[in-house]
Amino acid sequence: MPTRRFVVAALTVLALVASFALGRATAPDSAAPEDSCRGDVRNGINTPEAFAGPEQLGYFSRCEERVAQQRVKFGENWDKINIYADQTSDKVIAWFYSDCGLPEGIVAVGTDRPSNCGVNDTTAAA
Repeated sequence: MPTRRFVVAALTVLALVASFALGRATAPDSAAPEDSCRGDVRNGINTPEAFAGPEQLGYFSRCEERVAQQRVKFGENWDKINIYADQTSDKVIAWFYSDCGLPEGIVAVGTDRPSNCGVNDTTAAA
């Protein structure tokens, strides 16, 4: 017959596992990356001239890239990352699918994910 200590320990472990599972199952969707990463320093990225003008430079948040990367399940494609007009504005000039590489992964806002890229691309850039 199990000892009282063993029963208490087993029930405690069971309660912790159930609490964790319940918390994960009922957790709200995480905030949009642009909300949770507000104020993050942005890095410059070369873009096709159609998006950023003659200087061919847009800006993306490494924080948003990390969030997109964390949302991916093994073998799935990454979410898009916003490319902004400058380091501080909220104006999104393009979307970047970083697992597609450059320049293939940069598309106009509202455009579907490029069909010529994916998780098995050899030109993919992270």
